[in-house]
Amino acid sequence: MKIVVLAGGTSTERTVSITSGTGICKALRQKGHQAILVDIFCGIENVDRENPFPSEYDVDAASEYMSAFNDRIEQMKKERRSFFGPNVLKLCEAADIVFLGLHGANGEDGKVQATFDLMGIKYTGTGYLSSALAMDKGLTKKIFLMDQVPTPKGVSMLKENCTRNIHDLGMEFPVVVKTCCGGSSVGVYIVNDQKEYEQAVGSDANLKTMLETTLTGAIKQWYTSSGIANLKKSDADTQTTEADTQQADDASQSGDQQTTDANAGQTTDQQTTDANAGQTTDQQTTDTNAANQQTAEQPQAPAEYQVVTKDVVKVRDGASTDAKELGLLKEQVTLTAYGTEGDWTIVSYSAGTNGRAYIKTENLQTVGQ
Repeated sequence: MKIVVLAGGTSTERTVSITSGTGICKALRQKGHQAILVDIFCGIENVDRENPFPSEYDVDAASEYMSAFNDRIEQMKKERRSFFGPNVLKLCEAADIVFLGLHGANGEDGKVQATFDLMGIKYTGTGYLSSALAMDKGLTKKIFLMDQVPTPKGVSMLKENCTRNIHDLGMEFPVVVKTCCGGSSVGVYIVNDQKEYEQAVGSDANLKTMLETTLTGAIKQWYTSSGIANLKKSDADTQTTEADTQQADDASQSGDQQTTDANAGQTTDQQTTDANAGQTTDQQTTDTNAANQQTAEQPQAPAEYQVVTKDVVKVRDGASTDAKELGLLKEQVTLTAYGTEGDWTIVSYSAGTNGRAYIKTENLQTVGQ
């Protein structure tokens, strides 16, 4: 197939998109497709109109060409009226399909999809309406609430009139502050106090801000209901186990007193009775040990901590380089981590199975270390 891989663009995730598009284009060409890599905003000035989809093609050279515009994007946005770069739409019309490798605004928000629908251009991914709704986290949460889908408490605000006191919103620290219409974790902040909150809402990325409570409680509940070994238990389960153990300890102490009475020289009948009580005590002690062992074997909650990507990293659906690649994250992205599995760190990632994904530990830096 003749395929245009669209990447780049004008969003804060431009560099991530170029990385994604480069990988997509290489994979498609390895499968035998005539794929070319095109920057949706910068376009291609010189196109071979006789053979725009050549059999031999240097993907890396195309990627470098796109990256050369990175420092000029803001100036180009001021000088240009049209979003689509030179020859972009013509190449897309000539292709059998367009593979969308775009990230962020003007790529994932339905605008490009709506244009292609009107022009009859086939493309990958969802349509314009679902793209637009999913891109705006504020709208997405409203739809969740309408259909009674559990979601953390949250509120959307414009940057110029953000509420400075989160207590007025019925919230307590820590909270999450993030841009309503961003992706790739750009503009996401875990906020623990007022100073961090002021910095987060003042960030350039947060023109429209989504503020919501942290997910710690929801995560604990999910782990407990799923019964996943070596992960978190609910606090209620822990309290129940401790109560059972205390009851067994009390029973053991009572049995010890009965054994002391038997040794003090009671009648034969009493000694027999106390001996039977001693057997009961032994059984209680055994039960106590079993309860203690069961408590020790219960899955323990891993410590939550924050990690930051050292470079552009691959996110996978399992602890293996053979596991499905879920995406790429740029440098200095902050994530919540839940422990390690071999050489991999388990992180919170919405596209992963049960909201979890894996990143090579060597590519992460623990916050505070």
